[in-house]
Amino acid sequence: GNIEGRYVIKNLQMKLTCKNCSAQYEIVNVGDWDETRQTNLQLFQNVSIHFGVNETENQPLLTLESQCQLCEVGSIKQIVQSFCCGICIPCLGRNYTNTTASECSTCPQNMWGNNPLSGSNACKHIREAYLDPSDAWGIVLIIVAILGLITVVLVCIAMGIFWSTPIIKSSGREQMILLLTGTTLCFLLTIFFILKPSIPICLFQRVGTWFCLSLILSALFVKL
Repeated sequence: GNIEGRYVIKNLQMKLTCKNCSAQYEIVNVGDWDETRQTNLQLFQNVSIHFGVNETENQPLLTLESQCQLCEVGSIKQIVQSFCCGICIPCLGRNYTNTTASECSTCPQNMWGNNPLSGSNACKHIREAYLDPSDAWGIVLIIVAILGLITVVLVCIAMGIFWSTPIIKSSGREQMILLLTGTTLCFLLTIFFILKPSIPICLFQRVGTWFCLSLILSALFVKL
């Protein structure tokens, strides 16, 4: 069956026999703990309890102070067997902590820790950075795409006018049409690179780029 616990509480105390004498320590019974009693813990009234070596007899230290250092802001305390005080681990990346919890919390979507490299105690919104049509590079891409489309249109008009001439026939009209189609799609694809990123936009960027290049390269390789 279950055994009821009974324990004697002992306290290591420093005793000074004289003013210039070296300190001596002794273990003193200061109370007991009995599971059978309604009040399990009972301290002896005629014995003082010492929690610090600087305390004199009959002046017990009633407030305990931890010798373990507190973790910095943005870090959590993790208990390990090799350190009695544990170690401090910073909450990096999307993780943060502003409490004394033992685990880091994760920031919501589209948010990041306010100090992701050394430990965060709050979250902040991620500033969206993408190529905008009003930016300098966005304007350059638009101008290049427009000039390219104008060039393709002029080439198509020239091919239509001289469609039945020997020069057009010998150059491979079908391959030229495939090459002009791929070039036109490449210039039109520039629009997707200056819009705000989203799942459909990113899909068109990745798939469209390789599709247009495949059309152009296939026409060139067939011609060669």
